[in-house]
Amino acid sequence: MRVLRLPFVSVLVLLFVAALSAAGKSRAVTLSLQQAIKQDTVLLRSSIATAPVNKLYNTFGYQPIWTDSLGNASLAQAAVGLLKRAPEFGLISNDYLTARLCELVASHTASTTNGEDRYTATERRIQLDLRLTVAMLSFITHLHSGRLEPYTTQPLEKWAANGFDAAGIVAKSVANPTAMVQTILAVQPQSRSYVR
Repeated sequence: MRVLRLPFVSVLVLLFVAALSAAGKSRAVTLSLQQAIKQDTVLLRSSIATAPVNKLYNTFGYQPIWTDSLGNASLAQAAVGLLKRAPEFGLISNDYLTARLCELVASHTASTTNGEDRYTATERRIQLDLRLTVAMLSFITHLHSGRLEPYTTQPLEKWAANGFDAAGIVAKSVANPTAMVQTILAVQPQSRSYVR
């Protein structure tokens, strides 16, 4: 009977250690992402304040939204593909740093396949995720309200007042990846004067 207990206990200990290790990695990513949001100059230069970014990441437990640790970047690729189509909607794709985002997506995929050290790969993943999040929030806001807001110098206050929630749109689109593009494009105004 004792012989059976030892392997079972060993298996439980190994599972517990693996769970702690995974939780530790997840916690490290969470802390790195929160720190990046506080310090990242992309957010300071962006028209998007940190409140929608924090709201969105809070929804996902401050874990990367667009990629996973295994190198899967299909959501990131779809989002960047949509940003490249910005001119179709009267917007400028360079405003969303699409060339840099393409490089980051490619490097994320490569870093998980070429054995890059875990710390560098995690930092690169966070950089990609945060920049893509800011770009998508800006794109969705511009798609909905236009790039210029003539009524106020605090456009986020006006957006909040009229009930538009870009972070909610991103969360909804990521939750249903097969309808991501349709969910995002649905924020465009539906008035006859706008629809071509």
